[in-house]
Amino acid sequence: MNPAFIALAAIIIAIVCIFLVFRFGKAFFKILMVVFFLLIIGVIIFGAVVVNDAMTFKEGMSEQNNLFVMQSGSNIVSSMVLKPVYKRTGVDLYREQLLNSSNDDSNDLSNLEEQQQSKNIPFTFSSDKQVSDLNDQFKADEFEEMLGSHYKIFFLNESMFAEKSSNVILLGDLDITVGEVLDALKSETVKRTLAEKMAADTSFSVQQVEDKLTETFDDKLRSNLLDYLWKEVVGEEMRDFSIYFDYLKTGEIDVYPNTILFQTIKASPEPIINMVLEKIQGEEE
Repeated sequence: MNPAFIALAAIIIAIVCIFLVFRFGKAFFKILMVVFFLLIIGVIIFGAVVVNDAMTFKEGMSEQNNLFVMQSGSNIVSSMVLKPVYKRTGVDLYREQLLNSSNDDSNDLSNLEEQQQSKNIPFTFSSDKQVSDLNDQFKADEFEEMLGSHYKIFFLNESMFAEKSSNVILLGDLDITVGEVLDALKSETVKRTLAEKMAADTSFSVQQVEDKLTETFDDKLRSNLLDYLWKEVVGEEMRDFSIYFDYLKTGEIDVYPNTILFQTIKASPEPIINMVLEKIQGEEE
């Protein structure tokens, strides 16, 4: 049921109840009941607004670009953009059928496959220059400039990853721990620092590892490292609504713009949060 409709129904019911109290009740009872009904209507309207904001958030996570930035102290050390959910259209299917039925369009078919793979990747990875620009804007409190055309900015505190600093990540053919990745991201020379850590106790030289990192990630190493961290610590899912509730509650994720949904999450006990989640799931069924 639409939250706006619930709020309107609550207002109508409250008005009717207040009228009946004034028509038939005693003075003290009238005042008590008016206060009671006003409190009820306030809670219902507030709940409807929160649920509506939650539904808007869920749509925004699926249909718009969302910026994820990793914060270490007063610095932004990495970022990546969660793309909208890609939905194949009839035009996509028609193009595939045409190219698959032709023997003369192998190059076009290869290009189409590359485009399809690109669309299936949930992230757009930021260049190191873009991360640096975001860091400058962050230090200047230019949050609107950081937001740009994105729906939300998710500020990921390094503490959410540090809790699993001993976890091992397979980066190419070499192992490295979450803690070592965090140390590298906080370094001014992220590639060199990472290469030194990865080359330790191996037959590879630091320069060989650094060259391989350049070949694999080009100028988007910081962004790719954030992707590795997220998958290792949180998992593959980026659009699970409950994930953000948990980290928002602990303060390990902050969101901009900070709407009423996120303010409520931080101030509300877990049963209230669970009720909002159940309401959202009920709206989807």
